[in-house]
Amino acid sequence: MKFINNSILFLFCLVLSHNLFAQTNDITKNFYFGKKFYETSGIIIDKPIMYNNALGYGFDYQSAENIVFNKKSIAGDTSVYFSVKLPEGNYKIEVVIGGKKSSNTSIKAESRRLMLKEIKLEKNETSKHVFTVNVRSPKINEQASIKVKDRDKNQLNWDNKLTLEFLGAPSIKSLKISSVTAVKTVFLAGDSTVTDQDVEPWASWGQFITNYFSEDVVIANYAESGSSLSGFKGVKRLEKIVSLMKTGDYLFIEFAHNDEKQRGEGIEIFGNLIVNY
Repeated sequence: MKFINNSILFLFCLVLSHNLFAQTNDITKNFYFGKKFYETSGIIIDKPIMYNNALGYGFDYQSAENIVFNKKSIAGDTSVYFSVKLPEGNYKIEVVIGGKKSSNTSIKAESRRLMLKEIKLEKNETSKHVFTVNVRSPKINEQASIKVKDRDKNQLNWDNKLTLEFLGAPSIKSLKISSVTAVKTVFLAGDSTVTDQDVEPWASWGQFITNYFSEDVVIANYAESGSSLSGFKGVKRLEKIVSLMKTGDYLFIEFAHNDEKQRGEGIEIFGNLIVNY
């Protein structure tokens, strides 16, 4: 371990542990977008259905007004949000993009995690893409939960649904969401330079690294803006990570930016990292 530019500590750990609260329910949801789909299974989205908890899916954040419904696809000239109610877990996303006109599609998940970047297609050209997204909740077990700051409670990371943002000049034909357990998880712990920043123009490496992994790896980013190592442990984010980790998973830890402001006995960043875990 060493300091980088005298301010940031980067620690890479391979942790072998037990997955205490594994995802147990098998979930598969298929959605087809457009006015002329004739599928015998799945859900056909042929009109601007707004998301609500009772229905469990739909377009979110008033983005339905931005959508053009073509024969077998939807298109937009700005961000389109689509949400699906799901429990905590990891989900493989299979999306078919392209449509009637040329398109340029990027996809972000939850709080702006980049999953797919600027896929440019000519008119009537399509392509299929697969990636894996982590959906989480503050709950650790029946007795304990992460203490989420009030400012963060409205983040897409902490609600009861998966939200996908289609942006650029997107064109979407179909979407398949499947729960997965046989996937390697890379957990992230850190501060504002790592966390999923939910508001433009702020961003971090933690929410863009997602674009560089195959569907066999999922990024679970538990970093928190303003956090120190002791603060991260105090609000039970490390406890949550350890409760979920399984053999072969990884934990990336980056701290020291906020830790250097702390004073007192035993505060040092190198001390007592994973004691009692």
